[in-house]
This record gives sequence, C-alpha cells and structure tokens, in this order.
Amino acid sequence: MDVMVHDRPHQVKTHMPATLGAPASCDRTASDSDPQRMCRSRPRRVPPATRHPGPSGFRTIRTQGLAPPPAAGPTWHHPYHRRRSAFAGPTYRDDMASAVTHQQIIDVATRLFGELGYDGVSLHLIADALGTSPSKITEVAGDKRAVYLEVTRRAFESEHRMLEAVVSRAEPGQRALHEIVDAYLDFHVSHPQVRALWAHRWVADAADISELEDRYARPLLNMAARKIRDVVPADVNAYYLLGTMVWCVHGYLGSGVLQRSKGMRSPDDPEVVASFREHLHVMMDRLLIPQDLVSGRNSH
Repeated sequence: MDVMVHDRPHQVKTHMPATLGAPASCDRTASDSDPQRMCRSRPRRVPPATRHPGPSGFRTIRTQGLAPPPAAGPTWHHPYHRRRSAFAGPTYRDDMASAVTHQQIIDVATRLFGELGYDGVSLHLIADALGTSPSKITEVAGDKRAVYLEVTRRAFESEHRMLEAVVSRAEPGQRALHEIVDAYLDFHVSHPQVRALWAHRWVADAADISELEDRYARPLLNMAARKIRDVVPADVNAYYLLGTMVWCVHGYLGSGVLQRSKGMRSPDDPEVVASFREHLHVMMDRLLIPQDLVSGRNSH
C-alpha cells in the first residue's frame, strides 16, 4: 500500500493495487471535525522519490505521527467474534473449579442420576450444577461412567449394610421375615434417591452397565433367603417371595395411595406407611402357610 501525505492536514493518500478491483487511489479524511471518510476514484501518481519498499510489493511512506494500519485478519473485537462469544457457553474460573471436592461431585451426581437417570445426565450438567468445568469433574472423580459407578456403589452398599444389620440380629423364621420387610420399607422411605436409581435401571437406563444387579441385588436376596429358608414352604420360591416384597415396596413408593373419597395420599405419610406395613406383614404370612394347610382349607 502506497501512502502520500498532502499539504492538507490529516489527509492520507492511499494507492491500492489494480488486481484487487479497487480504485487506483482513495482520499480518506480523518480529521476530528469530519469523521466521515470519503473515497474518490482519481488516479494519481506518487513521486518516485517518496516510494519505499514495503510488504507484499506495496510501497509505503512512513510519516511522523502516522500510526500503521491494523494487522489483517479477524480479531476478538470484530462483531462476528462478539456474536460468536455470546453462544460459547459459560466461562469457568480456575479458582472456583479447584474448590470442588469429590464428595460434592458424588452428592450432586446422586441427585441428578436419581432424577434424570444415567442416560439423561452429562458431565456438563454435573459441572453446571457445581459451577465448575467438565474437565475438573473428570480430574477429581473420573468420567461419567466412573461417577455413576461410584454413586451406585455408595447407594447400594448403604442398602447392604442395612439388611446385613437386620439379618445378623433377627431370629430365624417368620419373625426374621417381618423384620426384613420393616427394615426394607423404612430404608427406602427415608432414602428416595436409592429407590430412584433402581427405578431408572428397571426401565433400561444405563443398559451398557449390566453388572450392578449381580454385584448388589443378588447378594441382598441371597442373604435374606438364607435367613428365612427354613420357614418357606416347598411350593413357594424364596426368590419370588422376597421379590414380591421388593416390587410391592417400590411400586407403593412410586405411586402413592388413593384416598377413600378422591385424591392421593403421599407414600411417605406416616399413617399410610403404617397401613402399608401391616398389609406387607399379612401378605408375607400368607406366603409362609405350608402347602398342606392351604390344601386342607380349600377342601373345606
């Protein structure tokens, strides 16, 4: 680009190459009193004495007090980049991200996985809930699968500890079954997030993680079955007996109870819980009646 300084103050003469399809010359007035820049196509020649080699074949006169033109190419001050940055998502501060602990991640992820399921939660969602970045979540607790496995481990191991304590102190027989039913119902009434994790798995959530039932549910059923097997009739499958308890408790907590007139009652209402507990006891007792007694009743 060729620049010529005229006698008039603050007026710069610019010559552009003809290959660009621009006029041979352009007068740009940059005075404070006249901010409008005017361009007129008037071919002019620059005296050879004023020309100096410049980049890309242009010849430039550098005058005192004249700032060089800005570098070519887009900058972050360009309107396109300002518009683009508005949709770039949240900006995370490093000091905020460093304050996130492993326990905080697990607590928030437990709530999100319980509400939305594994397939409905992303690392970005967990990070947004904590005000940090997905990379920080990965650094502290691992990827989404690792976080989910840790959430389920803690939830289901707490269920295992509950049942283990009941089985260890209960006397074998019918009374043990009642205590198992009571403990299982009370645990899931007070731990809705654990029930929610199981409920999502029963509708094919996290289908690519298939080992959780064998890892957590099977040991619970085996532990309870060993405690009550001496009182279970020969024609009753102990797995289905305990499964009936599990399915009834989760169905009750997931739906609630109809009131006598209209409307619903919450499944965690103490009065409703007490009546449902009584129903479970009666149902379990019926399943424990020996086959010969059932046949004798039917014959009469």
